[in-house]
Amino acid sequence: MKFLHLRDHIYAMVDDEDYGLASQYKYYAAQRGRRIYAARRYQRNCVVYHTFLHHDVLGTTAKEIAPLVVDHKDRNPLNCCKGNLRLCTRAENNYNRIPNRNGTSKYKGVFYFSGKGGRDRLTKPWLVQLRKEGKTYYFGYFASEYQAAMMANVYAYRLFGRFAYLNNWTGPTPKNQIPGSDPPQAKERKIS
Repeated sequence: MKFLHLRDHIYAMVDDEDYGLASQYKYYAAQRGRRIYAARRYQRNCVVYHTFLHHDVLGTTAKEIAPLVVDHKDRNPLNCCKGNLRLCTRAENNYNRIPNRNGTSKYKGVFYFSGKGGRDRLTKPWLVQLRKEGKTYYFGYFASEYQAAMMANVYAYRLFGRFAYLNNWTGPTPKNQIPGSDPPQAKERKIS
């Protein structure tokens, strides 16, 4: 693996065999929302175009692969090693998105719900809910955020397969709170 300098302390990663091709061009750090990509400009017929390093590594352009897009498996847009890149639909690419920063939980698919309702929200306030193709799937309420995050992983993998974003628990593992593989709430809903 080799590094391409973009600016200041920002580098893009490419495989050794792709470094020769990538070093022929001058790439810059292009910000797209919260992400920074390695991009370059080129001119054809007096028109300036932009392309990304991950397209150069795959030897294609965005127009050629449409309606597919390039997904970075590790969600790092500066890691342009071939083993980290895969072609997918825009929906599959969205399955691999990071969680919303402004949510009630830092884990994807987990929500804190402390409203009135038929369930006892004091003992099981953490809801697991995922969306796919415009449909919302509810997988039940859990006593702790840890249980909910681990169960969200199970169901995300069932729904989204290899494109699922899996939560990485960063807190301490609570005693006696390791979730089972199929809680009663999940058995009621079949996902094929």
